[in-house]
Amino acid sequence: MSDGKAMENLSKRIEEHMHTFHRLAGDVQDIGSALLFSNQKLPSATYNHATRVRVAESEADTLIADVIKYYQSLNVRASFMLYPTTLPISFADTLLKAHFELIDKEEAMVFKEEKLKIKLNPDVQIARISRDQLGTWTRVLMTGYGLPNSYQGVVQEMFVRVSRHEGSTFYQAYFHDNPVGSCLLYRLNDTATIYTVATIPEFTRKGVATALINRAVADSSKFECDLLYLLVEKESATERLYERLGFERVFVRRLYEFHPEKQK
Repeated sequence: MSDGKAMENLSKRIEEHMHTFHRLAGDVQDIGSALLFSNQKLPSATYNHATRVRVAESEADTLIADVIKYYQSLNVRASFMLYPTTLPISFADTLLKAHFELIDKEEAMVFKEEKLKIKLNPDVQIARISRDQLGTWTRVLMTGYGLPNSYQGVVQEMFVRVSRHEGSTFYQAYFHDNPVGSCLLYRLNDTATIYTVATIPEFTRKGVATALINRAVADSSKFECDLLYLLVEKESATERLYERLGFERVFVRRLYEFHPEKQK
């Protein structure tokens, strides 16, 4: 198999795996030419966007108009999440002409080592938690990401839904018995992703994220997953951390959001 074909297959595998996660976290409509994900309680493009775009170039404008109309009916801003497998290749340019803006770029990174080769902080302990402990887990997550307290119930409800999937494992990091970090390992069949790695700001640079990643990597191996990946903000300090931990960049996914008010 050529390198180009292997990369295409890897991209498709990661994309479809991430789609299964979003199906747990919200609602989905399959309109053939795209998947429309939504969660009206979380008005963020992360959970309200069209993706898996597969459309003829001549029908791109029609799809964009339909997506705008759909998300307007939900009172959220229309967005598209594009992967390397998006068709047509020119779809991003069509979005820009339709007054969409690129608002986020995330790097997909694949773990290429057998295990992490880094010294861990003995003051940081990692524990798997149960569904009834998701209240604390969610509060730590929200603090780490700087989310407002008003979203506590909505975010927790979403992850309770995710926790019902047997492939979801939640981790809490403790520093001297205080909960200071959280993350999720989501796996399906032989593919796994590390999701929502968060550290309370005053405990950054103490090895919390490294310890969480180390535990998730070890468990993914126990579950016999032959592909472990994560998504991280492109060109960020976190991306550089993951690279040091043995993750390799494989592709970028891009999030576009509709901003008609910025028309010239």
